Amino acid sequence: VVLTGSESDRNKLEAVLQDAQSDNLTLCIGAPIPVFSTILRQARAIISIDSFAVHLASAYAIPIVAIFGPSGELNWRPWRTPHRVVTQTELYPCRPCGQDGCAGGKVSECLRTLPVRKITAALRELLEVTQTRQSSGALQ
Repeated sequence: VVLTGSESDRNKLEAVLQDAQSDNLTLCIGAPIPVFSTILRQARAIISIDSFAVHLASAYAIPIVAIFGPSGELNWRPWRTPHRVVTQTELYPCRPCGQDGCAGGKVSECLRTLPVRKITAALRELLEVTQTRQSSGALQ
């Protein structure tokens, strides 16, 4: 499983790595696109905010845990691949707002405060479903 993000996401991604307690997770930050693409094509799944990584994984039919904050999952969710969408709409009814951060800042509270356990729970569920489908031959 590949976790992607920018350097500013490193602490949150490392928390996901720690919470997942798995040796099968790879942190991929700042890789050139050809390198990232090669890593991605070998992944069982990917965890990423709504970004290029989510859309590339969709193109490769890689299962995705897509994290949405200010962008809207109804317009930008993965398609044609198994996925789980993680948001905090229940705590932040202002989302999706389409803004580059809250209150004129560059930080989106709906992403910053997203519980790591919510992300890892989505990953576990997604891997369970995709493993069952692969075992039955439903995913080729």
